[in-house]
Amino acid sequence: MILIPRMLLVLFLLLPILSSAKAQVNPAICRYPLGMSGGQIPDEDITASSQWSESTAAKYGRLDSEEGDGAWCPEIPVEPDDLKEFLQIDLHTLHFITLVGTQGRHAGGHGIEFAPMYKINYSRDGTRWI
Repeated sequence: MILIPRMLLVLFLLLPILSSAKAQVNPAICRYPLGMSGGQIPDEDITASSQWSESTAAKYGRLDSEEGDGAWCPEIPVEPDDLKEFLQIDLHTLHFITLVGTQGRHAGGHGIEFAPMYKINYSRDGTRWI
């Protein structure tokens, strides 16, 4: 019988810790898209290292979009070991990213241009990337 009150005390002491952790990462919220397909992320928060033409600018790198040429394309073809080209999304605040979706050029469902591999880097200050 002594174990039951101790267990309740431990749970009572852990409750503030658990509730603060839940406030930081809320699975009910973090499973929804941040806005690359829905437009909640504004065009000016999407930048790139280069673009092939005005119709392949960074803002056209959205999911399920046929605006422009239906994709972001860098100025020159990219080789697998080339890490100079990038698409960057500024979320302005700290986010817990749980899933990343990508697609090739949409082109009405007929696009055959896509990145067979990519690397994701993250930065809080825009200077140091990991």
